[in-house]
Amino acid sequence: MILEGVDAVVFVADARPDRQQANKAALDELRTHLDSYDVPLERLGFVVQCTFIDAPDALPVADVVTPLLADRADAAAIPVVGTVPVRGQGVLDTAHQVARQILKLVPPG
Repeated sequence: MILEGVDAVVFVADARPDRQQANKAALDELRTHLDSYDVPLERLGFVVQCTFIDAPDALPVADVVTPLLADRADAAAIPVVGTVPVRGQGVLDTAHQVARQILKLVPPG
């Protein structure tokens, strides 16, 4: 029910190497849930937040996000924000990116 009527989604991916399979599974699950509401992810505002970028073994953000978005023709246009939430790094940027994505969905006029 939480996804019903949603305008945008922030997908939080984990930059640690041992979490890459879990990132993929979580994105697949998100798509499945959205599909159950007949709302493809491609119709929503979408931002990827890559967290734990400060972990000693963190992968580069591009290495985390590229496989997740490989099936998206618009992958280059999807905002990606690296974050360290415990320090507040990237959190406001994520919020700004979500707002921009939602505004793009508002019809002109």
